[in-house]
Amino acid sequence: MYVPGHGRLSTSQVQEALAEFQRRIEAGESDVVVVVGTGVPLLDMLDELEDLNCGAIFEARFDDVGVVDEFTVAEIVIMKFRGQAHQTVARVGM
Repeated sequence: MYVPGHGRLSTSQVQEALAEFQRRIEAGESDVVVVVGTGVPLLDMLDELEDLNCGAIFEARFDDVGVVDEFTVAEIVIMKFRGQAHQTVARVGM
């Protein structure tokens, strides 16, 4: 059973979320949203998520703080993949 991470996320936690997203798509679910982690230090993780180059489109959800800084924490979710790249990416990430 998939369990979202909390705090700073490891690559393996993100890969598990990608695999869960793929599993749910293949099971025929629509409008799939997978929570990757909660309480995630947003600025620390942005570059790392981008560097994964996994084709996933991540969304950061956080309280309206006015200014995003090193203290901002967020819930990170996967909303979708760019095109059909997820067919290959999810399998490589497993």
